[in-house]
Amino acid sequence: MKLLSALLISLAMLGAACGSTEPATAHDCAEAYFKAQVAFDVDRMIELTAEASREQARKQIEDQLKAKRDKIERMVITITGERVEGERTIISFHHITFFKDGKRAEYDAERQLVKEDGKWRVL
Repeated sequence: MKLLSALLISLAMLGAACGSTEPATAHDCAEAYFKAQVAFDVDRMIELTAEASREQARKQIEDQLKAKRDKIERMVITITGERVEGERTIISFHHITFFKDGKRAEYDAERQLVKEDGKWRVL
């Protein structure tokens, strides 16, 4: 019985750890945000956005993705750098959008991330 109890406790702890979706670092947060963007997961993108920016970000993200979603074949976003500036971390990335008509758009940009209530969030 003790063995069964120990096994159940271990499984519960493992499940809790595996089920955690909270990014541990600014880099992890940016990766999760970009993964959500590539998957057109607006809710996850907003979840990873700083509270002060959420309302404006939701409208902007929904408008941009809805307008382009039917035209996009796929997106590739690669983190190319990271630097700390005071309480913010700046993530540099390269973004490529492949369109269904064979064209593509490519650019380099940066995103600022801040800690909000101990959690990394995109500004």
